[in-house]
Amino acid sequence: CELMQKTVKEEPIDNDVRSTEVSFISRTLTPPLWHPYPVESEAEFTLEVDKKDLHVGKIIGSTRRSICRIPFEASLTTSRCSKAGDTVQRLVLIVRCNEGSRSNLWRVEADIKVSIIEGADFASQQIFDLKTTAVRLVLPTKLADILAEDSKIVNEEGRVVIKVNISLMSVEGYSRPFVYSGLPHYQLADGTVEVEGRILHVSRALLALKSSFFYEQFFGPTWKSGNTLQITDCAHDDFCELLNAIYNGEGQISLSSVECVLCLALRFEMPGLVNACIQFFDPRVCKKARNVRSLLLALRLSSEHRLSELQDMCLEAISANGRLAAVIPKMAEYQSLPAACKELLLRQSLAKHSASTSNACTLI
Repeated sequence: CELMQKTVKEEPIDNDVRSTEVSFISRTLTPPLWHPYPVESEAEFTLEVDKKDLHVGKIIGSTRRSICRIPFEASLTTSRCSKAGDTVQRLVLIVRCNEGSRSNLWRVEADIKVSIIEGADFASQQIFDLKTTAVRLVLPTKLADILAEDSKIVNEEGRVVIKVNISLMSVEGYSRPFVYSGLPHYQLADGTVEVEGRILHVSRALLALKSSFFYEQFFGPTWKSGNTLQITDCAHDDFCELLNAIYNGEGQISLSSVECVLCLALRFEMPGLVNACIQFFDPRVCKKARNVRSLLLALRLSSEHRLSELQDMCLEAISANGRLAAVIPKMAEYQSLPAACKELLLRQSLAKHSASTSNACTLI
């Protein structure tokens, strides 16, 4: 491969990425020495993003794919870049390789080529290992050129199409299982949802299976082909968290997303997802729930949404740990609890104290 001379600063990336499936083209090449069977040592990803989503610093258009059984992920963001005293906003390609691996034996050398419609091509050679699992490649494309009304970089659908070709020159160490991102590409979806003025392409059947609300909206008597379902009073990022849990499984629920997922699951009548959120707070099931803050969050949500099962679970967990009764009132999260929750905790504490006093008197 003929490479352009380009110096790129390698930076580790810690941001979480919301994944969305995009199209890809790949070729099966002659198997390298480390694999006894044909594998893909080169793949071309196509990232398509709406120009309205190109907010500064926000990661969009993420896609995952295994090359030689090494997981790769490519995504886009924008960043303010200074050059010769001039600060402009440019597109930034983030490439992650083999993230989450605990082995220090692996090393991947990759050629990365980027092409944009009516834009300047870009090429770079990168080395990934345990210390460098992700790099940021600042592309020559300016954000202002994309947002311009007569921009040639944007297609007729208002989307920016970027092709990323990753070719592995050498792989040392071990490989991992195939990686797949479950969110659908917009050309494969059969329904659209508008949230905060932004269009999301979804599978009507999958949403209808999970939710009686979406079943009625997508397959009810009022539905017409080509309609876009309007979702009001809902943040775009929160709805994306809901879709992530639906498409990629309940294991995607995290402490930072469980509140919005639970609220939307209740709103859209999704009992399976509601139960998954309740189980997320069960300290016997989820290690993430084994802390005081998660218990107080669960207690507040149980009161706000009248979830008696979740409330009982929280009170049982607090009662099982005698030290929590003294710690909880000192925490900031305690102050935001509804009065009814504080009363429950006080009653539980008094009842436990009374029981211990009674037992002590009996022993005497």
